[in-house]
Amino acid sequence: MFRLQRMTRRLLAVSAAAVCVAVVASSASAAEQTVVKRLTDTVTFMPTLAGGDREFGGNGPKVNVLVKFFVVHSAVYRQIGMEAFEHGVPSGRRSVARGWSVPQIVYRAPAGKTVRSIDRHNQPIQVLNKVMSGHGSFTAPRTFVGSVTVWGDRRGKDIGFHTCTLIKFDYELPVVIADEPVSRFTAKLPSRVTLMPKLIDGDADFNGNGPNVTVHGSLYHTDTEAQFSLVMIAEESGGGDTVAHGLKTITFFHAPRGFRIKGIAGRKSYRNMITSTDRDLTPNFFNTPFGRAGVYGDRNGPDVGGYTRIELENIQRPVVIELERISR
Repeated sequence: MFRLQRMTRRLLAVSAAAVCVAVVASSASAAEQTVVKRLTDTVTFMPTLAGGDREFGGNGPKVNVLVKFFVVHSAVYRQIGMEAFEHGVPSGRRSVARGWSVPQIVYRAPAGKTVRSIDRHNQPIQVLNKVMSGHGSFTAPRTFVGSVTVWGDRRGKDIGFHTCTLIKFDYELPVVIADEPVSRFTAKLPSRVTLMPKLIDGDADFNGNGPNVTVHGSLYHTDTEAQFSLVMIAEESGGGDTVAHGLKTITFFHAPRGFRIKGIAGRKSYRNMITSTDRDLTPNFFNTPFGRAGVYGDRNGPDVGGYTRIELENIQRPVVIELERISR
């Protein structure tokens, strides 16, 4: 008996692949909290040619520098924008540099959290507006986000070679985060499951001695799959030594891309959901948490491997799967 218990625990830990089922979704949310991300890095950005030639020719330029923060799922991104154009030159003839930097992640929410909001989400913040003169640089030491330096005109080509901005950030960014909303999917088990245990001791014939039947059921999951496990043990009664043992595992749900399974709602373990002794040569039927079950134990002739089995029929038990988004 102790050997069977050890084998049962071992088999319950085994997993296998099977079929996937359609689902229906809902969601829930959680309390918020504010964290402050301090930015102290240095970023350089050079805009590209947007009009005219590449030389300002001593005409300014007039420079605008902007910073933009925006949220995508569990991360906050930053972009630097810059526009520089010839000052005092008609718009149709002026040289213009313009562009935005490649988005850069400046904050990522911890695992299981998501970014709910930030101040001025996706709104460009002007940090410098300056008409330059001469061929030197200009530095604004105290702006909204830190120190901003710009280079505009020089002798020779400017746009794409010289005109740029450098920002030394000294900025505290408030970020509102919350627990990642849990999506709940209602999945369905297969409508019918049959498990035929294998002979592990004695011969294949119970020979009118029982058997004593025990059936366990369980629901469990990994990050990517939800599974249903069924175990059947049949032991010959009345002094015989025939023993059959079997495990069947069915994968009935796969997490959608970008999500992981956080849990399965409700009860998951159903140990000893059937315990009976087959006292005749006909099947016995039981109501279980998963549906109607037929237990086939003994018959006239060999049993294990051709007749002894459990059949779960008309399974309509819904299973609620809790999902959370994977932080990127």
